Amino acid sequence: EAPKAIGHDAVHRYFLTGSFRHWEGSQELLPAGDGTFEARFRMGPACVERFQVLRDRDEQQVLYPAGAVGERDPQPDVPVMGPDSGGIGPDGARRCWAVRGAMHEVATVRLAVVGSEYSVSVVLGAEGSRNGLLAVAWES
Repeated sequence: EAPKAIGHDAVHRYFLTGSFRHWEGSQELLPAGDGTFEARFRMGPACVERFQVLRDRDEQQVLYPAGAVGERDPQPDVPVMGPDSGGIGPDGARRCWAVRGAMHEVATVRLAVVGSEYSVSVVLGAEGSRNGLLAVAWES
């Protein structure tokens, strides 16, 4: 049997932070079964919110989207980077996902964790009927 890495059986918790919280504090993504975690927030008056995911509420373990594309380019399948300290670029801009929806609409962020692989999706509305993940954004 191959040796196992230290910490291979660690249980991690995941936290959502973003513009809907003015980038202050975080809220826990709760287990939803089968390695999936969920958290909800309401869309603000700008109708665009941005977010990142922190593993174990540690800003050195950020999950963020790969690359940088404009907010007008929907990219629902952008690879997830991290967890590492790369959530803020050298210019100080946050690497984050953007969500567009109606003011006060509920956005549900879903994080799927399979081993060391992550995927992020967002659905909008009480019934989760619309894909809300708009694009990758850089927030300065």
